[in-house]
This record gives sequence, C-alpha cells and structure tokens, in this order.
Amino acid sequence: MALRRPGVRIPLGPLEKSTAVLFFFYFGAGMPVDAHGKLAAEPFSWYACPDGGLRIYWEGKLVRTLPTAKATLLLSKLELASAQEVQLLLAKATGNFKRGNEQKHPK
Repeated sequence: MALRRPGVRIPLGPLEKSTAVLFFFYFGAGMPVDAHGKLAAEPFSWYACPDGGLRIYWEGKLVRTLPTAKATLLLSKLELASAQEVQLLLAKATGNFKRGNEQKHPK
C-alpha cells in the first residue's frame, strides 16, 4: 500500500476498494438505521427476569430470551438509550427472527 501525502491523489487499489466497501457496509456510512420506519411503532418490549435474564417481546409475543451475561450488557445499554435507540437495540438483539433462523434447542 502506498503512503499518501496531502494534496497528492493516488488511485485506490482493489484491496483498498474492498476494505472501503466493507467499512461502509458494517458501519453504515450515515445511512438511516430504520429505513422502512417500522420501529417507530415501538413493536419491541422487554422484561428483566428476577434470575438476571432478559425476555424480548415483539408485538406481545416472546421472541428471544437472553442469558444473564448478555442480558446485563444489553440492560446497561438500554438504560442510557432513547426510545428509538431502545427499539434498535432490541431488534439487533433478536436477530432476524422472522426469517426462520430460530435456534433449535434440544428438548
């Protein structure tokens, strides 16, 4: 990789282009977080269990139960978040639950 000096424009190589694309993909590059506006209706709710776990509900239906370790991390973020950020954090914690990626638990 060539060193860049101020005022000198060097074209990006293939590796640098792919790195830039990955950066924008993962970090959003200023793109809207809730592009379709579905989180504005606040479909997610949560309940902190007495045992330290966290239950996440979508439209009143239980979609995810987090264990204590992950729940404490998420709860610390939820306490400082705005209403819109809470919805986003809960959506990210549930994953893509409506697309069939539910975890199979042995019975």
